[in-house]
Amino acid sequence: MAYNDEQQPLHLHVLFFPFVAPGHLIPVADMAALFASHGIKCTILTTHVNAAVIRSVVDRANDAVRGTGAPTIDISTVPFPDVGLPPGVESVVGICSEADRSKLLEVVQLLREPFDRFLADHRPDAVVADSFYPWTTDAAAEHGIPRLCFLGTSMFARACNASFAAQQPF
Repeated sequence: MAYNDEQQPLHLHVLFFPFVAPGHLIPVADMAALFASHGIKCTILTTHVNAAVIRSVVDRANDAVRGTGAPTIDISTVPFPDVGLPPGVESVVGICSEADRSKLLEVVQLLREPFDRFLADHRPDAVVADSFYPWTTDAAAEHGIPRLCFLGTSMFARACNASFAAQQPF
């Protein structure tokens, strides 16, 4: 492990950036807990309402490492872009129409600016970003930060999808 000038251990810092849906947020929070249990400083970047979805998972993980010298998980929030969704609707939960779905897809693009700002301000060592944010590849590269893609679909579901696609005449 590396040390700084005051002989404090330096921890790798990984930024997790999950898609705004419980099925993406919760697995990412669990993954961050696993990374943190191995001494990696983790930050999860999401919106205020979505932070509440993962708060209990993060608090449990932080309680487990408290007092061990291992870093805790931080949740950093960014404002949810105003695209005309009802107040408090910051994920797929609460989307009731095709128009609202289109607005949520607009949010996906608008989250690039706060993501870029976080990278510039905090300089994490790596990013684990949801596959629903393909632009994070270029954004991380512009900051010289490696990016891994997170896709929470199970291997069984992916195998079924690949099998189905292979059987379709194109």
